[in-house]
Amino acid sequence: MTSCSIPVLGQMAMPEHFRYKETFLRGKPLHDPYDPFRCRHPSMDVRRRAKLFAPFDALRGFRDGIHTEEMTALGFKDVEYLPLEEGA
Repeated sequence: MTSCSIPVLGQMAMPEHFRYKETFLRGKPLHDPYDPFRCRHPSMDVRRRAKLFAPFDALRGFRDGIHTEEMTALGFKDVEYLPLEEGA
């Protein structure tokens, strides 16, 4: 367990000579709704952001492999022709 006086980065204690320690300790910047920065860089809608990352598949073919293993474990022999359910 870490002491309250030691800043934490995620799950680990912050290194003593962390380059961006002061910036990290300042925290996330807060902007007024009419701040010039906010006007130039408005927040992205959550739905639009989700659409950007939805097609990203970090492990190409992983879902198909898992599906094949599941169907084989359930006793299906011709796994190749079973359609993969969307949203699974």
